[in-house]
Amino acid sequence: MLLGDLLDALGYTQSRFYREEVESPVLSVAHLWRDAKKASVRGTYFFRTSPGEGVIVRERPAVHVAEAKTPEEAREIHRNLWSQGVNPFLIVSLPHQVRVYTGFEFNPDDDNAGLIDDTASSLQSLATIADQLG
Repeated sequence: MLLGDLLDALGYTQSRFYREEVESPVLSVAHLWRDAKKASVRGTYFFRTSPGEGVIVRERPAVHVAEAKTPEEAREIHRNLWSQGVNPFLIVSLPHQVRVYTGFEFNPDDDNAGLIDDTASSLQSLATIADQLG
């Protein structure tokens, strides 16, 4: 599965809250962004914690998005992020499946952790996955 197709199906590509790069992250989340990039995160969907009218806009990561070649690689990305305890979700696109992990729990013994669909090879399947995640 192509990560770009998944991002399109989720509506992230056109969202101003999804970023693959952050020019000047707020100091309170800068370390989270650096750690996510070190863990092979390709992009992050943020949510605002304060309004952006005349005050400093505060944003927090809500969903990290990554790409992996194998389920083992996906679990390794998850393992590297879960201990932050701040990002609720990690979506990992694999060649023939999508996995969604919680950012607050890691189970190294569950080979099916986060598995959404193991046959997601078409845009129709992507729409189904987007519906399940929405």
